[in-house]
Amino acid sequence: MSRERFDTTGFMQQRADVADAERTMVFGPGGRGTTAAPVARLVVLGMREQGTEALAGLAASRLGLEARILAETAASQDVIDACSGEGFVLVPPLTSLRDASVCAALRACKVFHLMVNPARIAASKGLSGESAEAFCREAMELDALGMCVMQHPIADGKTPDEMLENVLESLGIMS
Repeated sequence: MSRERFDTTGFMQQRADVADAERTMVFGPGGRGTTAAPVARLVVLGMREQGTEALAGLAASRLGLEARILAETAASQDVIDACSGEGFVLVPPLTSLRDASVCAALRACKVFHLMVNPARIAASKGLSGESAEAFCREAMELDALGMCVMQHPIADGKTPDEMLENVLESLGIMS
């Protein structure tokens, strides 16, 4: 086993690299040293019953952004188009995550994923038996797809205000 020192060259930031407070360093699929505006494009993934729309509205209001709530029936291209530009909090339909091009577009945004407890949501909808099982299977599939593009998980069962606190903390903004 080599005792050579670990090379940290790409991990050290120079003062000039972080002088612009509107930008932040990200280390992810885009590669080391990719820069992205911290609050330019936010996405809230989750089931509508979890409060995604309320969270998007609160975050947009707090950050001075536009809330873009897409219909559950929105086409994949609508989601991709909604991801273009800056200055928004987007709530896409979870079913759109089945399209790889949508996932690619979402990876260019800061994605907050509301973790799901499908059994709790099925019970709140009054589902039982086979209908509850089918609902839970689909919810778990969509939840797994959401985890593939998320950057920040938010635990299930929180109020919109508690979720907003998680979003602001993840962005480095003190409430």
